[in-house]
Amino acid sequence: MMSMHKLLAGDGYRYLTRHVAAGDAGLGPADSLVAYYEATGNPPGRWLGGGLAGIGDDATGRLRRDTPVSETAMAAVFRDGHDPLTREPLGRPYPGRADRPVVGYDLTFTIPKSASVLWALGDDATRAAVHAAHRAAVDQALEFVDRTVARTRVGHAGCRQVRTRGVLAAAFDHWDSRAGDPNLHTHVVLANKVQGPDGVWRSLDGKTVHAATVTVSALYDGLLADELSRRLPVRWSHRSRGERRNPAFELEGVGDALLAAFSNRAEQIHCAEQTWAADFAASHGRSPSRVETTRARQYLTRSTRPPKVVRPLRDLLAEWANRARAVTGVEPRDLAARALAGTYARGLRAHDIGAEVRAVVVAAVLDDVATRRSVWTTWNLGAAAARATLPLRMASPAERLRLLNEVTTAAAARCVHLDDTREPDRVRVGEALYTSTKLLAAEKSLIDASEAPGAATIDPQLIDNPRYRAHHQLARLARDQRAAVRAVLTSGRRLDALVGPAGSGKTTTLAGLAELWTENVGPVIGLAPSATAARALEAALGVPCETTAKWLYDRR
Repeated sequence: MMSMHKLLAGDGYRYLTRHVAAGDAGLGPADSLVAYYEATGNPPGRWLGGGLAGIGDDATGRLRRDTPVSETAMAAVFRDGHDPLTREPLGRPYPGRADRPVVGYDLTFTIPKSASVLWALGDDATRAAVHAAHRAAVDQALEFVDRTVARTRVGHAGCRQVRTRGVLAAAFDHWDSRAGDPNLHTHVVLANKVQGPDGVWRSLDGKTVHAATVTVSALYDGLLADELSRRLPVRWSHRSRGERRNPAFELEGVGDALLAAFSNRAEQIHCAEQTWAADFAASHGRSPSRVETTRARQYLTRSTRPPKVVRPLRDLLAEWANRARAVTGVEPRDLAARALAGTYARGLRAHDIGAEVRAVVVAAVLDDVATRRSVWTTWNLGAAAARATLPLRMASPAERLRLLNEVTTAAAARCVHLDDTREPDRVRVGEALYTSTKLLAAEKSLIDASEAPGAATIDPQLIDNPRYRAHHQLARLARDQRAAVRAVLTSGRRLDALVGPAGSGKTTTLAGLAELWTENVGPVIGLAPSATAARALEAALGVPCETTAKWLYDRR
């Protein structure tokens, strides 16, 4: 998987040098990165990206790919916005600016937990193979970012997006999590400096970087699985992680007990998330949405972050071996052998995927995007296509990208391309908007219902009567909430929508509405997207509640 965080001038640069480059060690201002690398055995960062071609000149030399990242070079690029070799500004420099400019984007590539466990418990050859596969997948994903994601903007007020000559990036490998578990991952920090086709240095278009994050993450997962399968006899499969969590794509042969033993940090975050979700359901009368859960998980990851204790890799490997023995009673080399029980197989080429399989994959892509949202973009289709093709082991990165492009194109052809009133030059890459005929039909049925009269109504004088209000839940409502209840119960329409931001009292308003309807018109049934949400809604409204799916099924 891959996550993305924006780095701002000042705190962002300090986080980069004191934490990202130093394995989350939290070095002090006077501490040396070189001394840290020597003491821990961690590798120094390395420079990556097509943008390296624009660094340096004939007199000073060039900054080559995989060159170690020095403290002075990091300061030049991410603190000052300068060329680390010539010291010339790369466009507009950062010092002296009144705003807090974005200096970079931290793309963190993390291998699946089962692969980290194999890396931690395997012999030297196995460990080297896992690390090499991860590095190759990171490099390939960054090449995709170079070609497809990295854009800048030109023209009046940056109205037009154009290609770049590639990103300038510093990559830092880390071995463990903050809880001391095996967690092989790499921070790839993109400098917010790119050259346009004219050679002028400008800022990355951050909106496109954000929009492409999930696609790049899913692509990396596939590239890593391919690379590891070429190097080692492993097999991959999806594994359930419980309610409201996507299945994990893990190596077979690494048991759940071993994964749990080496997932202390993930368990900390998961427990905090469960507590948050329960509190959310109690206060809102519904389960949190996918977007709300994702944002909460990001916050909880930061707020529950323990201090990092940095230790040499040799000490970590010894500790992990002892922990594995204690949990399983099996020697680490035998545990690793269980994950290496597969067979090497020839990777697929894009043309090996026949019409029937492609049809199934495209259908899965369309179901994925339509389940998650009502309108989607090319980036959303690309992410869904990368997830749908993840179980297929491809022969090369080029073949995986070819298949991804073909599936995405085929899925887009089966969508309804929505009209866009923007000028074509103002549309960013991947921003084309799509929906489906099924969703349009559902939308039309809702619009028709919202315009159709004939529903029962309640006398507005009853709602406004202070005496009546004093003996009912209406007494709990604020003026705007009572107005909403009045509007719904007197509209006469078959469908009304109650909309409000979080914390505005929608559930309380619905409780008052349900009480009046039950007393004056007839029974009320609450519907919710999940059983947990239905139980919370029933407790809040005092009426029977079911899941929407069950209610629809029972009435077929």
